Amino acid sequence: MSSHYMPGEPLRLEAIDRRDNEWLIGFGPIAGDVSLFRSGNLAKAAARLFEALHRADAVDVLP
Repeated sequence: MSSHYMPGEPLRLEAIDRRDNEWLIGFGPIAGDVSLFRSGNLAKAAARLFEALHRADAVDVLP
């Protein structure tokens, strides 16, 4: 690959809650600003992951 996607902000994996100045990407029972898939379907969540990361990058939540 000549290029790949890299988030422009710090990223925490397996977050179950939102900390101050964060955008939370939810999955399954974990609600967030956006959810990958509420039923926990991994295939559908994977298809939505990069879109969710791009949306998080577009939001100005950090000071």
